[in-house]
Order: sequence, then structure tokens, then C-alpha cells
Amino acid sequence: MIREELFIQAKQLLRDRKEKLQKLLSQQASINDMHQEQVDNELSNYDNHPADQGSNLFEIEKDLALQGHMQEELKEVNEALLAIDSGSYGNCRVCGTEIHHKRLMAIPTTKYCMDHA
Repeated sequence: MIREELFIQAKQLLRDRKEKLQKLLSQQASINDMHQEQVDNELSNYDNHPADQGSNLFEIEKDLALQGHMQEELKEVNEALLAIDSGSYGNCRVCGTEIHHKRLMAIPTTKYCMDHA
């Protein structure tokens, strides 16, 4: 596979993933707002069983963790897109060698060759 074609394919994969992540983050923000609204609308925690409160807290923490993972992945996607535009994409950040095209297609955000992964 010609390196230039690889970059075109990788860029499209990254753009698609970026769009999907942005949609998911928007949906996740709505879910977080809904959970917070449920907590805020509860008039009193006095009559709630501790297990119910624990379930609510678990859901909020889970949603925040998922949102954090998506934000981190979006950051990696944006870095990879910038690397394509700057011409540094596809080279290992440790040794500078070209990253194998199969690895780049499998993990378009990778920054390292197999030896340094």
C-alpha cells in the first residue's frame, strides 16, 4: 500500500471516529444532566434506602468515567489528525521508524511501532 493512500484512509477513519465521538459526548452530556436533575429533584434523602443512593451514585460515576474515556480518545484522534497534516503521522515517536501500515489501519491513533508499544 502506498503511504499516501494509507494516510488518506487513516484520515477518513479518524474523521469518522471524531464525528462519532462528538455525538456520543453530546449524548453523554444529556445523560449526565438527566442524572443530576434526578438527584436535584429528590426532596429528601432521608427516606431513601442507602442502596438506592448507592445505585444513583454508581450510575453518575460510571457515566463520568465513560465521558472521560471518550474525551481522551477524542484528544488522541485530534492529535493523529494534526500529525497527518504536519507530516509526522505514521512514524514512531521513540525511534522514528515508519509504523507498519497494518498497525496504522488497526489503531489509527497509534504513536508507536510494535517494538515500542
